[in-house]
Amino acid sequence: MWKYLVAVIIFSISRISTCAEAKLEAALPAKSLYNVSMQWTDDQERKVELKKWQGRFVVIVMAYTSCGSTCPVTIERLKKIAAAIDDRSDVSFVIVSFDSAQDSPKQLAKYKVQKQVPWDFLAGNEKEIRTLSLLLDIAYEKNPISGEINHSNKIVLLDKQGMLAVTLDGLNADIEPLVDFIKK
Repeated sequence: MWKYLVAVIIFSISRISTCAEAKLEAALPAKSLYNVSMQWTDDQERKVELKKWQGRFVVIVMAYTSCGSTCPVTIERLKKIAAAIDDRSDVSFVIVSFDSAQDSPKQLAKYKVQKQVPWDFLAGNEKEIRTLSLLLDIAYEKNPISGEINHSNKIVLLDKQGMLAVTLDGLNADIEPLVDFIKK
């Protein structure tokens, strides 16, 4: 009897959870980035999709670990944003690598430790990287001779439904519009 009752309760809870998840996904706006199916591998070697962060603000940038110029500056700017929002629990920071050839999950984990940040780092294939860059309006091009990646420098805020909310364009863009959006 008890086993049957426990089985019914577990089944009921799983159905409620499934229904709640379906309603949450169905409620997404048509242009939400969470509607776009892209597979990433995080710095812990887990497969993830962007919808993992549904229900949270997401500060997202594209960078690469061997960049010696603008990417380290962008990481420092992200640290300033994190400090300005008091490391709120409903905000995630996501760094997506441009460099599918060099930035393995292990390399990203090493970079994360080096930069002393607790954020999520993602690696993907060329298709995912190009798709996300287009959705975020981030231009990039790999120099075939030097291997360097020339790219625009944008910090993008997604709202809790995966919609583009604020874009900081350039290394000197004021962080206040992004911070204010999160705090309001």
